[in-house]
Amino acid sequence: MRNPFSDRIPRAAVVKSWRVAERDGIVWLWNGDDDACDEAAIPDFSMLDRDVPPLTGYMPMAANYEFGTDNLLDLSHIEFVHKGSFAGNGVIFAGEHSVVEEGDTLRSNWWMPDVDAPGHTRGVYPPDMKTDHWLDMRWNAPATMQLEIGATPAGGARQDGCIVQQAHILTPETATTTHYFWASSRPTPVADEEIDKMVRGLLEQAFIAEDKPIIEAAYKNLDGADFWDQPPLSLGVDAGGVRARRKIAALLSAQQQ
Repeated sequence: MRNPFSDRIPRAAVVKSWRVAERDGIVWLWNGDDDACDEAAIPDFSMLDRDVPPLTGYMPMAANYEFGTDNLLDLSHIEFVHKGSFAGNGVIFAGEHSVVEEGDTLRSNWWMPDVDAPGHTRGVYPPDMKTDHWLDMRWNAPATMQLEIGATPAGGARQDGCIVQQAHILTPETATTTHYFWASSRPTPVADEEIDKMVRGLLEQAFIAEDKPIIEAAYKNLDGADFWDQPPLSLGVDAGGVRARRKIAALLSAQQQ
């Protein structure tokens, strides 16, 4: 710091700063004690680091961030919330769902074998081609998620399939508002202005016109009450969101102690 008009630095001339790290095109900010910062805990999003940068976007939400996590860890909502964009036409309900804990990481995955080529393969596979389709969601606290959307010719190897990688990062603004950042790779290795426009339009419709009203309405419906005091009714398919909430509660309890 330097004062161009005097050798004296005023005591009030203090600018608050935070420790940051840039990884995979994402800037991560740590606003806690510097000694407690562990950059090794930053989730891996290198799958988005391709020759062509991903499409990115942002959406504010008038809801607590955990309600966004509930939505993302229960992708069965695609069947009825996303009828105007990515509806699965019963494909997801006919699939197999699993939730797996790996230390601090949660995985909420869908496996849908021998189904018609899903929407993200448009222009890559014929629409009536039979594929093995998957939706693999990874969660890390507090609300950082990576979604792999994949399909391969039925019986084929995953690595040979058509795969889209997405980041869904929810940053609390206040207890009642959230910043929702997203990024999505393309199904092909090249950028195409028309295809990009179509994909962005579908994503913004899905997030802004379809997800956002549902998430905000669910939060508003609590009328300020605590989530666990309702009590919530679990249908099983929402096990990922429930486990994430319990992990967050345990982490906050440990931090307060």
